[in-house]
Amino acid sequence: MSEETSNIDRVMQQINDLGWGTEEYHEAMWMLLSVMARRQAIMADHIRRTRLQEEARKRRKAEREAKK
Repeated sequence: MSEETSNIDRVMQQINDLGWGTEEYHEAMWMLLSVMARRQAIMADHIRRTRLQEEARKRRKAEREAKK
């Protein structure tokens, strides 16, 4: 494999090497997709928290400026 091969490409190759349709293949795919879905959920939670924090900062700033 070339140096440009990504980690996901290497993982997919390893999973494919298990043999499509085998129990091991399906377990590996389940694990990969579960990890990917969890990572997406973590990223979405982070984005939501960041947006809420930014809105709160803007609101506090507006309140401070209104008091001046």
